[in-house]
Amino acid sequence: MKSKWFSGILILSAGIILGLIGGMILTSQSTRTATDLASLGYRTWEGNQALNAYLNEKPETARYALNHYADILTFFYENKKQDGFPEATAQDLSFTYIRLGKILKSNEAEQFYDRGYDIYTQYRIALGKEVPSREKFIKFVSDLDAKTKPEATSFSDTVTGKSHDISK
Repeated sequence: MKSKWFSGILILSAGIILGLIGGMILTSQSTRTATDLASLGYRTWEGNQALNAYLNEKPETARYALNHYADILTFFYENKKQDGFPEATAQDLSFTYIRLGKILKSNEAEQFYDRGYDIYTQYRIALGKEVPSREKFIKFVSDLDAKTKPEATSFSDTVTGKSHDISK
């Protein structure tokens, strides 16, 4: 009788321990996924704000917004273990540096172009893809920006037909 009781306790204890270990593994994985998704949402929002400033605001405002976004991306780019989307980070960071270079018309612009192109080159090589020339890459970003529509600053009320300014 005691051996059946003891065996039952052992099996129950082993089940509880395995359940706890499995739960810890699943929790750590789901926490990592949730963190990755939250950081992606935050970076997407910041990226949209920076792009909107770049397309619609004065160069000083655009430069501030793009620099801020570059700082966020640089953190993730340099800490790849904390980044669930390293390819997207590298691409966004390279585009951001090219856009900063386009705002500036000096030697500083060349430094941003070089940084953006270096990151893009590393990213393309890591993926085993062809690397375009620096000029072609800058033109690609310029063409992409030309096709990007600025965020709407007003909308028309479908009931009254009145236009409402939402830029303030």
